[in-house]
Amino acid sequence: ENASEEITFLKEQAWKTDFSTTEITPQPFYSVIQSSGKVKSPPQAQISMNAQAAGKVALFKVAGESVKQGEILALITGMGLENDLNIKFNEIQIAFEKSRADYLRTKSLSENQVISEREFLEIRTRYLQDSLRYHQYAGSVSEKGVKLTASMDGFISGIMVENGESVQTGEAILTITQKDQLLIETYVNQSDLSMVEGIFDAHFKLPDNESAKTLDDFQGTIRSKNAWVGSNSSRIPVTFAVENSGELIPGMFLETFLLTGKKEHAIVVPLSAIIEEQGQYYVFIQSGGESFLKQEVKISGNDGLQAEIISGIHPGERIVVRGAKQVKLAAMAGDLPLHGHT
Repeated sequence: ENASEEITFLKEQAWKTDFSTTEITPQPFYSVIQSSGKVKSPPQAQISMNAQAAGKVALFKVAGESVKQGEILALITGMGLENDLNIKFNEIQIAFEKSRADYLRTKSLSENQVISEREFLEIRTRYLQDSLRYHQYAGSVSEKGVKLTASMDGFISGIMVENGESVQTGEAILTITQKDQLLIETYVNQSDLSMVEGIFDAHFKLPDNESAKTLDDFQGTIRSKNAWVGSNSSRIPVTFAVENSGELIPGMFLETFLLTGKKEHAIVVPLSAIIEEQGQYYVFIQSGGESFLKQEVKISGNDGLQAEIISGIHPGERIVVRGAKQVKLAAMAGDLPLHGHT
């Protein structure tokens, strides 16, 4: 017969759910700095698309839309004779044809040392510049105007002008951001300065997710952890570079757990083993084949996946690590009053 404080949870009940126990053994753990993080795009993953000519903008894309390299994003139409695109293109074509003719004519002269090498290099440089400008315009100019095309795959992360608005040459129209590479930027208080250099790993909890993801889950690395503070913040930035698995988007906020300061011997349990009730934490110790004891524990810290226990349980004891909620329900059912015949 079980003692009055013991909870009965039958094997038949355990077989119907995700249930398991484990024996407590000391293991290495780490100091944890809890903070918040924000997902950002790395500098090289974002590019600004600028107007190549003055005119009115006709936008073909909306913010957040995916685009492929070479896809038309907008069309810039001319605003009169002075800014007529066809005239500009004709001028560029004439300059290109003239510099090409000069280059072909002086190439043989340079080989025969009729003209100086310096003079030939000047003619060749002018030809290369005119050639680049001509081919850029030839691929972008149409009868309707100048085509603004995507220079890489990604999505539209910003639109700086309104449809039909007039722009000047070089003015930013929209930005494209790649989705594959991302940064997670976290901040550490200056009171934890001594632990920043020892940071070697991190865990991240996404919104609405119970369990955290490891840095390895995102194939990530530590990008920076130098102890310095910027002019706009009094905290120390720690940045991670990660691969986007489809779970992250720029602008998303995460709960972060920065691992530092190794401890050789600690009592560590999965967070799934811990039950919280009114600010107190409990685990279920297995006292027999089908009996369990509810035990209060004190937590030192957690890394989003596991928690360090500083009192309440001891090495050698066996606790429930999966199915703790089912044992709790069994304990509550045992406390209910009986009605009618047993």
